[in-house]
Amino acid sequence: MDTHTSVNAKAFKAIREAASEISDAGGLRALSLLVDKLENVIGFVTQREPLDEAKSLIQGKLAAIEEKGE
Repeated sequence: MDTHTSVNAKAFKAIREAASEISDAGGLRALSLLVDKLENVIGFVTQREPLDEAKSLIQGKLAAIEEKGE
């Protein structure tokens, strides 16, 4: 694993950890925006799996919060 791929994986791991600690829709939307911005940085995403895991976690938590009406 090269240095860039390692940094990429660590970044998305940190995003997943942050998502697991955020309990409000606004915070999750902000984190989702960050992930979208990183995804669009040419050359930043070297592996889709960590990105997709982060997006899935954020979307799942956001859907659960919105379903509750919070």
